[in-house]
Amino acid sequence: MYPIRPDRIGGMDRFFWAFDKAVKANGKRIVWFFPVASAFEHYEKKGLQVEFIPDLIFESGVIRKLRNDYAVSVCICHFVAYNTRYVSQLKSQVGKLFFVDHMSRPRIPKSLKYRIWHYLKGIINGRHVDGVIAVSDYVKDRISKELGGRWLAKSHTIHNGVDFELYQTSASFNDSMAELFAIGYLTIDKGFQDLIQAAYIVTGK
Repeated sequence: MYPIRPDRIGGMDRFFWAFDKAVKANGKRIVWFFPVASAFEHYEKKGLQVEFIPDLIFESGVIRKLRNDYAVSVCICHFVAYNTRYVSQLKSQVGKLFFVDHMSRPRIPKSLKYRIWHYLKGIINGRHVDGVIAVSDYVKDRISKELGGRWLAKSHTIHNGVDFELYQTSASFNDSMAELFAIGYLTIDKGFQDLIQAAYIVTGK
């Protein structure tokens, strides 16, 4: 359910392009399903094979496409809810089914009724999901707490957009020259409190 917009090219777009290139380099075919877009030339220029599905019928439309037009060995879903009635139908059309969980969680918890209902659905839908990629350990922890402990074994963390090999530690620190810039929603899972605490420890201020 990621909208394609040529006037807003971000990290997810670049990730999709790199992933598409890597899959093809391994001799595999890859097809992308997106909500209907008015302009997508920037994706066509990258050589991506894209199918567009109307927003209102996205899940059912993808399932119909898989059933009628494709034989899919692995399906990876981004920005698609994985604790819904569509999961079993989607799994029936593919070999392996994975989801990527990018979503932050609200600080104010849902009602007890909703949490019980969500948990029970997780027991049912968990049978159809082969794995969930969480973009942080916080999200991975929330998955098991929200849907049940059996989800822990099939949940894995790959940090979103961070290649740790690109960074080096330094034994020295000049606080008169250091500048930090961070942007994101002010929610606990974004880690701003950790950044502030780290700056306090390093500078003693």
